[in-house]
Amino acid sequence: MAEFAVPIFLMISGFYAFSHSDDSCGKIIRRTKRIGLVTLYSITVYFIYSVFIYHKLQVRDYIESLLSFKNILKVIVLHDLDSIHGGPLWFLPALLYCYLFQITIEKYNIHKYAFRLIPILCVSHIIVSIYSDSKYIHWHFKSNFWISGLFWFLVGNYIAYKKARIINNLPKNYLLYFIVFITGLAAVILNLYTPNFSKIAIVIYATFLFLLAIKNSTTNINKAVEFIGDKLSLNIYILHTIIAKVLSTLLNRLDFAQDNIYLVIKPLFVVLISLLISWMIYKIDYYRLLFANKG
Repeated sequence: MAEFAVPIFLMISGFYAFSHSDDSCGKIIRRTKRIGLVTLYSITVYFIYSVFIYHKLQVRDYIESLLSFKNILKVIVLHDLDSIHGGPLWFLPALLYCYLFQITIEKYNIHKYAFRLIPILCVSHIIVSIYSDSKYIHWHFKSNFWISGLFWFLVGNYIAYKKARIINNLPKNYLLYFIVFITGLAAVILNLYTPNFSKIAIVIYATFLFLLAIKNSTTNINKAVEFIGDKLSLNIYILHTIIAKVLSTLLNRLDFAQDNIYLVIKPLFVVLISLLISWMIYKIDYYRLLFANKG
């Protein structure tokens, strides 16, 4: 799922980062600050989790390893946060870099030059991904700002830049659904072989899925789904890995890990618990703001 979900998130961010307003640079700076705070919050949560669960007896040694030159370089360049058991958080520093890149684009009005990078970034993204998957290289070498983040962000940015023209030239919905179905199926099949060429299908699949959503942006699917996507998705993204690890530990102690039903129970419980905790955090923030305004 992460193969197409993260590209969709990045395209959404790139799409809404583009603006024709006079204060476009100011808006991106505010978003950059927000993502910076969210990134620090997420890292802090995972650091506390890692200390108490894995390193509570060697806290000093653990902190020294985190502050080593090699680990800091991995975090800055590859957004590798495995040292705090927060690998999936790579999306946040990658998005932070994307917004910093967008500030430069807006400041110097070089959108057209930035868009010329898309074909180069696309080829790099596909080649590095295929090579990494085929040689079983750590996934952080393909999942970072340089290889994945900037490419997908700029695709979303370009679609916003040419929105009217692109939408007017898109085929009928049924054909878009057909393209999404065929490329999705192709990605699943190609993923079974080595070398793994599924990334080619995923690039087409994710792009057309996003275009399908943009073309039908006024269509409401379900208010509950919209609420989850708008209000809860960020905390679900941040917390789901910790919840999955805690649940695995608990199920192991209860001797459920070897049971076939474990494969069904775990994902369902991770989703439900993540939703519940995210909803509780949303409610706490909602009432805090409500009482603050009344005061």
